[in-house]
Amino acid sequence: MSHHLIKAASEGKFDKLIARLEQGDEMESIHKGTGRTALAEGALNGHVEILSHLLKLGAKFDEPDKAVGHTPFLWACAQGHLPVARVLAVHGANVKFSSKPHGWTAVMLAASNGHAEVLRFLLGLGIDIGALSSDGRNAYGVALKNRHQHIIDLLAHAGASEPAPLPTPAYLPWPASTGDHAVSSDATAVLHHFILAMHQWEKDAASKHVALINGSKEHDWPAMRAEMDIIFERYCTLKERPYGRNGGSFSVSPSYQPTESLMIVTDISKQKKELRTRNMDREFNYIAILKKGAWRLDSKQQRLVGGDWIRDHL
Repeated sequence: MSHHLIKAASEGKFDKLIARLEQGDEMESIHKGTGRTALAEGALNGHVEILSHLLKLGAKFDEPDKAVGHTPFLWACAQGHLPVARVLAVHGANVKFSSKPHGWTAVMLAASNGHAEVLRFLLGLGIDIGALSSDGRNAYGVALKNRHQHIIDLLAHAGASEPAPLPTPAYLPWPASTGDHAVSSDATAVLHHFILAMHQWEKDAASKHVALINGSKEHDWPAMRAEMDIIFERYCTLKERPYGRNGGSFSVSPSYQPTESLMIVTDISKQKKELRTRNMDREFNYIAILKKGAWRLDSKQQRLVGGDWIRDHL
């Protein structure tokens, strides 16, 4: 089966890789979990022999993976595998490719992870060191954030500097409302109350989880789940949601934050609104639906500022 081929490439087992190919494993098969091919796994893990053999067989080398949008060249640079990056560049890989939706280049990835030799190689290829990601960062900025002084010095010597911050958008005020009826009759109020309620619920869930780990108390998950169900019943459309918070998960650092600010409200129809919010470098799109005189949240998308929208879960 092809997942054995991908595993052999990941682990650098050349003889096993050859055997799997001879048995008919599909060279371009994609791992369901990582979204990567055998060649991408070889690049990510620094296996030059495996990479070179797959290239000789005609394997695709410029395809972004299905998980984070990195090409094999980007993975090699992110992981600091200079020999792999050299082989791919000589073979004709697109060294200027930027991942989607975040817009990260090979220079940004090498700088972020502190790989000076890879970065010197990339500078020699003439790749733009000032390119910006979808959230407005460049290689210098990510090196500064991660405190890689040797990378900062290298980029500064090449003429790089930190980009200007993205302009702060104009925000709309959240409505002041009281009572369940007043909330349900205003889509923006429904969203605001939902965000605040979920923030508190995630804080409580995380606190009880930490107490469970420390052995100081038992975690009554059914009770916590029941509290969350009440929130969803009050503010969301009633339907099966196997993923996201309603699927039974929470973030130790709450993903819902009271600092989430309202940006745009768009009337799609009389019964449907789109509400866009922002928190730091991330934007969210919520769809609210009017049912039986009450507004309810139905779905959600997110993106890094300036990036492409991806599906999210309430």
